Amino acid sequence: MELYEASQRGYKHKNLIFWMAMIKSLSRPLDKQDIVLDFGCGSGLFLQLLYECSPYGSGYGIDLDAAAISQANQYLQQRTEFPIAYLQTSAEKLLQTLPQLRFDVIFSQEVFWMNEDLLSIAESLLALLKPGGRCYCTIGCHAVNPVWPFRQNRILDEGLKSHTHHLDDIARIFSNVGFAVGMRRLPLDGFVMFHPQATTLNAGSFTQLVSSIYDHKMLFYFGKTGQVAEPENIHD
Repeated sequence: MELYEASQRGYKHKNLIFWMAMIKSLSRPLDKQDIVLDFGCGSGLFLQLLYECSPYGSGYGIDLDAAAISQANQYLQQRTEFPIAYLQTSAEKLLQTLPQLRFDVIFSQEVFWMNEDLLSIAESLLALLKPGGRCYCTIGCHAVNPVWPFRQNRILDEGLKSHTHHLDDIARIFSNVGFAVGMRRLPLDGFVMFHPQATTLNAGSFTQLVSSIYDHKMLFYFGKTGQVAEPENIHD
């Protein structure tokens, strides 16, 4: 499925361009028996789009926002053929309420900036994965992105707290708990649109906005597969 077709099928969302890029970046395709988790699912549309692009066995979306989960369930009522459940809970509580449930693949998008303690997230995601499982996590809100300070100001205006993380720190934290860690730029396809007032207010300049999206939107891979072997020439 391409971007235009997805938008015509009802996935008209500001994050659609990121969702499509994430799906196309999987290290290997989903299996039809896979159990999938969307950690921080918001209104839930990503899991539904993912199922249309790459059918899986069952999917769970979790989020702390009750309104978002309510919206997700409303969307799901229109697409009853999807094997998806949405729960208002955290990763830590999910381990307690459904202790036997483990996932083949976990997705998470722009969740890190909401959390100061990434160690607990890394530990929870590792515990939620089956052996050989993998996580894909996007992050554009990080220390190197030139637009992040503008985004932080908007978050503050909304009464929310944000946390700034460096990409290297994220890699070290997840590696230290036992993940194999990889990272790449999210391979986006599409135009970034200019607005005479909003672009300057939210990004400083159009150039910075384009750079933020195309140069600084990253996709982490966290594999429960054993850590990456040390290169033989690392000390040379």
